Amino acid sequence: MIRLIGRISDVCGAAAILASFGLVAVTMFEVTSRYAFHAPTVWAFDISYMLNGAIFVLAMAMTLRLNQHVSIDIFSKAIPERWFRVIEITIFLCLILPAISLVTYAGWGEFWKAWVSDLAIPVDAGHRAVGPVAPDSGAGFRAGRPIDAALRGTGPCLPCHLRPGCFRLRSS
Repeated sequence: MIRLIGRISDVCGAAAILASFGLVAVTMFEVTSRYAFHAPTVWAFDISYMLNGAIFVLAMAMTLRLNQHVSIDIFSKAIPERWFRVIEITIFLCLILPAISLVTYAGWGEFWKAWVSDLAIPVDAGHRAVGPVAPDSGAGFRAGRPIDAALRGTGPCLPCHLRPGCFRLRSS
C-alpha cells in the first residue's frame, strides 16, 4: 500500500512538472501575442489560473512524500519520530481533512446549480463579472455585449473595450 501511495505521489509530481511547462508556454504565448502582435488572448488568464491551481495541488503530494514542506523543527526535534508522526496524522485527520470537506461541501451546491442550469459568469479582460447568463438565451452576453462584440472581432479589444480609439481584434 505504501508503494502504491508513493507511486501516485510520483505521478502527481510528474504531472505538476508538466503543468509547469504548460504554464510557462501559455504565459510566453500571451506576452508575445499581447505585446508583439497587439492581439491579446481571451483564454490565457483562465488557463494559467487553472494550471497554477493544478500545479499547487499536484505538487502537494510529492512535497509531503519527500518531507519538503514547511515545519517547525523546534517541536519535531524535541519529541520522538514515532510520536511526531502520530501528531501529524492526528492534525491532518482532525483539522485539514474536515476543512477540505467543508469547503468541498459548501462549493458543491453552487457548482451543481451552475452545471445543471448551464449558467456561466462571463468576465471582461479585467476579470470583472458582467453577470450570470445562460449561453443559449439568445441575449448575447446581456450586460457583456462589448465583450461579445470583441470576441466576434466587430468591437473594441477586450482590455480597453470602454476606451475609445483602441485597436480592434481581427476576426480570422
